[in-house]
Amino acid sequence: MKRLATVLIFVWGAVLAFTGCSATKSANKICAVHQVPLQKKKVPIIYGMPMWSNYDRKMMEEAARSFPHSTVQAEGGCMVMKNAPKQVAVWQCTNCLQAKAEWVKQHPRPEKETF
Repeated sequence: MKRLATVLIFVWGAVLAFTGCSATKSANKICAVHQVPLQKKKVPIIYGMPMWSNYDRKMMEEAARSFPHSTVQAEGGCMVMKNAPKQVAVWQCTNCLQAKAEWVKQHPRPEKETF
């Protein structure tokens, strides 16, 4: 239960961070994991209520430790306003993106998801 609460706090923190125009205002420009410069990139904002599977939760936990700057899309919340932004700027780390791709390769998504 404590682990689930931690994951939910992480998820809602990410949602709050990405609901503004930019998630890059106060970010350190060096990846804390890989010690390389971060690159500012625009990613799509996805709206709607996400359903996180156990696989998604495991990936988010690993992302926090091993590839924190691997964001390729941002959650925009459940409600979509008429003029809601479609993209947001985030800091990405090339090494984080590679580490995430390797993690996904080593941990394929199960055919039958559990929630």
